[in-house]
Amino acid sequence: MPLPDGNGLLTVLDITDSQKAEEALREKNAALVEADQLKTRFLANMSYEFRTPLTSIGGFAELLEAGLGGDLSESGHEYVGAILSSVERLSEQIETVLDLSQSEAGLLPLAKEEVDLFALVRKLVTARANVIDAAGLNLDLRGTSGAVGRIEGDPKRLARAFGHLIDNAIAATPRGGRILVEVSRHRVKGHDVARVVVSDNGPGMDRATLARALDGLKLSEDGTAVERRQGLGLPLARQLIEAHGGHLELLSEPGQGTAAIAELL
Repeated sequence: MPLPDGNGLLTVLDITDSQKAEEALREKNAALVEADQLKTRFLANMSYEFRTPLTSIGGFAELLEAGLGGDLSESGHEYVGAILSSVERLSEQIETVLDLSQSEAGLLPLAKEEVDLFALVRKLVTARANVIDAAGLNLDLRGTSGAVGRIEGDPKRLARAFGHLIDNAIAATPRGGRILVEVSRHRVKGHDVARVVVSDNGPGMDRATLARALDGLKLSEDGTAVERRQGLGLPLARQLIEAHGGHLELLSEPGQGTAAIAELL
């Protein structure tokens, strides 16, 4: 800078630290991009590696049950039935883990179809009729297709989300208890909102448990271990509903049961 007396003032700034920080940020960003790509490849590979052997196990068990490997004793049929039941449950758990992982990574594909929401929920309840009867529970389904109408979404993902809410209520309700599943449509802040409420009269949850109920798996503070907070069903239901632009809320008090309220535009 020129000075009044004819001399000049030269100012020198040392930007070494800022350049190092900028370079570190660029390297970190590149590492995050690579990690995201690695996660994508891992999910695709894990999906294949999990499903292929499980499909083979289920297929061979079905062949044994059909008698293609020879006549089975009564105990043999029971064992094969147990294998098929375990395969079905494990398949469901794998689908849940994969959906949850893909959703957290922002990679979950969603189909766009017109969905009769009440018919979808009614089908889920009907499919669980034997489980509900065996548990000694009463389930009351309320609503009609005409009153609720249709929404746009992925029927498979929505069925998984609401199925987890119903399963969670069944698991939480003691014998002789009651579950209410209500499907309705409301006007909220100028928007038509489809609402699905799954409530039970089970033991309920305290405030701390309720706050963790939608977390699922959580990394420890040092990042070296995974802490299982609750089952994966509720966290996945929340993410699937939010992926459809909706919202899931849990209300519960000890001794007062639990209500899961899902709203979709």
